[in-house]
Amino acid sequence: MRYPIVKFLLPFSLFLSSCEEPFIPENLQQEPQMVVEGFIEAGDNANPAFLVITKTLPFLSSISTETLNNNYVSGAKVTLSEGDRKISLTEVCFKDLPANLKAQAAKILGFNVENNSFIPNVCFYADLAQAMPGQAGKKYQIEILAEGKKITASTTIPLPVPLDSLRFVPNPGANQDSFLLLTSKLADPKTQQNFYRYQVRMEDGPFITPGGGSLFDDRLFNGQNFKLNLPRPGADGESFNLSTFGLYPVGKETTIRWVTMDQSLFDFWNTLEFSINNQGPFSTYTRVKTNVSGALGVWGGLYVKNYTLIVKK
Repeated sequence: MRYPIVKFLLPFSLFLSSCEEPFIPENLQQEPQMVVEGFIEAGDNANPAFLVITKTLPFLSSISTETLNNNYVSGAKVTLSEGDRKISLTEVCFKDLPANLKAQAAKILGFNVENNSFIPNVCFYADLAQAMPGQAGKKYQIEILAEGKKITASTTIPLPVPLDSLRFVPNPGANQDSFLLLTSKLADPKTQQNFYRYQVRMEDGPFITPGGGSLFDDRLFNGQNFKLNLPRPGADGESFNLSTFGLYPVGKETTIRWVTMDQSLFDFWNTLEFSINNQGPFSTYTRVKTNVSGALGVWGGLYVKNYTLIVKK
């Protein structure tokens, strides 16, 4: 999200500009680096293992439909392994899919077919036959051979840590007949370090990630049982209302997507969220962490548990 510079800051920024030396980045035309984004899931409605390979774009460049379509790396050899087992992921390009599979692929890749007039021709690699479905407690490696380069990464799907006692309760100050707060309980295991994330879907809409508050670890409550509130994130285009912020409309069906992950995936998402939410004229630079060797990006394992409820007291 980009924040506009409000009018009263403009004279101040002009004053600062007269006191600062201009900074011109060097090597703006560096050789593009490959970027990997891939996941393997276990749990409820787990997606098959998949990954997308793209390339970085120059700092100063124009982005067009052709640029995006040419940015996906095709023709790579991708191997997924767990222990002594190995399989090859199949390359699939979005434009080549039959109509009945495009919606499913768009859902996995995070595209909204109905609301997006343009979807780039994504080429991705997937375990279409689900020959190696994700399992909790297992470690998974990928090896990518593309354009003369070797890229590797590994991740572990952690054991699940379920939520308990999910219920909707009145929230002071709100219209309690129309909006409720969602609470739950979490028994955090003491024997392992745990990393959590949640997303929310209302009715048949997409899963929405709370901005800047979807991720947390157990450093402050390791081994404890405690109450956990799960605020509802606002949908794209939804107007902000302080009296109903984070609350759920009564009568609607909602699904909580509760995710446990390993530290490398947590570090990636955590630094990515911080970078996205820390933009603006006075923001600081944040380097997004990667667990991929030979490229940028992430290869992450996650365990998913879905909880579907009707919003009512």
